[in-house]
Amino acid sequence: MPDPAVDIPPELLAGLFLVEDELLVQRHLDALVRIGARTTGLKRFHVDRYGYSPEVARELSDPDYLGQGPDHPFFVILTVDQLRGPSVQPNAGFGASPYGELVRDHVDLIARLALTEPLFGEFSTDVTRFASPAALTLVDRLWPKVQTPSGRIDHGLQLTKLRRQLLESDHGWHDERLVDRMLDLAGKADGLVDLPAVFRGEAIPATPAFVPSFGGCYVFPPEPGGVAATVLAAQVEPEELQGRGSIGPLTVESALEFLSARGFVELEAPFAGLTIGRVRELQTWIAAKHLADSQWDLSPEMFPDLLLSTPILKMRGEWCPPSSFLELDEVLWKIRNPAARLEFERLSPLTRLRILAPTRGDPRREAIVRHLQAFLDHVDLSRAFRDAPDLLFSRFDRLHPCQRTIFQAWLSRREVE
Repeated sequence: MPDPAVDIPPELLAGLFLVEDELLVQRHLDALVRIGARTTGLKRFHVDRYGYSPEVARELSDPDYLGQGPDHPFFVILTVDQLRGPSVQPNAGFGASPYGELVRDHVDLIARLALTEPLFGEFSTDVTRFASPAALTLVDRLWPKVQTPSGRIDHGLQLTKLRRQLLESDHGWHDERLVDRMLDLAGKADGLVDLPAVFRGEAIPATPAFVPSFGGCYVFPPEPGGVAATVLAAQVEPEELQGRGSIGPLTVESALEFLSARGFVELEAPFAGLTIGRVRELQTWIAAKHLADSQWDLSPEMFPDLLLSTPILKMRGEWCPPSSFLELDEVLWKIRNPAARLEFERLSPLTRLRILAPTRGDPRREAIVRHLQAFLDHVDLSRAFRDAPDLLFSRFDRLHPCQRTIFQAWLSRREVE
């Protein structure tokens, strides 16, 4: 649940679109009313590419306000400028990937529509709320619905249908009511005809997705060759695991086993592509977490000194650094000396998960694998920032002030670089 007492750092909002123009604020309000969502009185806030606002979520104390609960998200497009930002909506779910394709492939049409009014809609699974993780395996397709307050898209679809009817009929030209209806729709559609399939509501196949239900689930739809749909769920009842090969617990060990068995991560050269900078980044977050856990009485006045000395140097002075920190020292040694022997399997499961890279091939699957890595690693804030900003925003309130301060410093340095 968002904590109104914790300010969102400006650096974290920098990539989102700022809504402060009176016209856009009103459009946002109109769209929320249309989809039946709770409304806000804020006159200045940021939105992500879905139209989701972290500030509105805080004001309403409802992280799933943009939709009808965690399993039924909506989107709101106020302007194409928002589409350049990241996604922080926590319940985008099955619609995350198809929405990305919608705004990528049809940006010109969206821009044309957004000149005069907002767009809103959903990628429906025909399910308002999933009863169990097993129900997620039944989702094999989605039904898109894109609308505007004026109904312009619907008018364009009706006009296209009547035009086809007119062309296929020998008597249509003599049907004055049909012609009058088409002229009326033509005025309302304002040139909007022959819309793409996603605007027509045609079903699209489900793709790998993260669904926040049941503590967090990763859904991998069926694959060619008869491989069944698989769900890894953070909260799953023991009886659901009995005789169900398609349902598994979402743990570091089970995720490693699943990703390795499916060939979703690079196992042939697990250290390839890993840089010294990336490993040091990981060590920074491990050090920050360790310092926060061991020094809860650390006062804010001490944070500047902590940042000047850097968390890694601070950790070097510890008598007993965390084993995960020391393991990454070994990984650094391996990177600097490629011929050196370091057995990947000797590393702890979490360290292995941290350094593995997704197998290239399917960008949508690669994205969900990186998101899964971020979900299981609460410490690595830079991975969450890059690959799972929705998780980062939901976790930010729960970070120790020391971690938040170090993270904000990291963000500031990143902006400068």
